[in-house]
Amino acid sequence: GAGCGRLVDECRAFDTVTLVDASPAMIEAARDRVGSDTRFSVIAADAAHLPIPAGSVDVVVAVRLLVHLSDPSEVFREIARVLRPGGRLIVEFPNRRHLLAVVRYLTGRQSWSPVARQTHEYLAGHFAHQPATIEAQLRAVGLEPDVRRTVSLFRSALLKRLIPARVLAAIESPLQRPLGRMAPGPSIYVGSIRSDAATIG
Repeated sequence: GAGCGRLVDECRAFDTVTLVDASPAMIEAARDRVGSDTRFSVIAADAAHLPIPAGSVDVVVAVRLLVHLSDPSEVFREIARVLRPGGRLIVEFPNRRHLLAVVRYLTGRQSWSPVARQTHEYLAGHFAHQPATIEAQLRAVGLEPDVRRTVSLFRSALLKRLIPARVLAAIESPLQRPLGRMAPGPSIYVGSIRSDAATIG
């Protein structure tokens, strides 16, 4: 889910980075973004069928990918295949049980339960996931979650008009990890490590 390559600046410390996306338009934009930097390669592929050798990757970052998947189990299995033992997956996804969804449900302003285990299609082709379900799916393929961060705690147009974004970010940053287990934010990051016992195939 590399998209247009908007995270490449965060990856420049790595010797080799492979950007993968299924969209031809995003692939073209990512190639334009990385230009002639030889550390980056850009390939078109489905996340469930990566043309990457087993056990060859140190880190996989998947931001804004799970929002497009009703069931990411097959993608997690493929990520476990390409990661080396001890390799890390960092995945971000929309949180089904975020605080505002809970408040809306309890006050009758929302019909769907935020605590149900299945995904919720909140827009056509856009899915919010239950953190516990995602973590269970990761464990099922040998990816052991070891950190959770809740983000976008101040996702409010009114707050953003009243308070500069850098101030909101400075307030939120130290809260992301300690509030991770409670998951009040609309987005969640989960970090996991591929166990030595995971099957590569």
